Amino acid sequence: MILDQWRRPANTDNTVTDCRTFFEELDRVTDREYVIDDEEFTEGLRSVGMAVDRLVTPSIGTMSVSGPNYRSIEG
Repeated sequence: MILDQWRRPANTDNTVTDCRTFFEELDRVTDREYVIDDEEFTEGLRSVGMAVDRLVTPSIGTMSVSGPNYRSIEG
């Protein structure tokens, strides 16, 4: 499997490095239709991203917003 060959090192303690956890997260993203980066890439930074869709055509792009963890509602 390509994920086993090109495993990405952990950038933070929250980085998903396990294949099973990665696929479980992909299922959650598919269900809710947006992705959350909870300090997985950069410590202290949280992000939310989603596809930009048209009503009858495939996605035309993506968008995301990031901010420091201390400004989050849950943080």
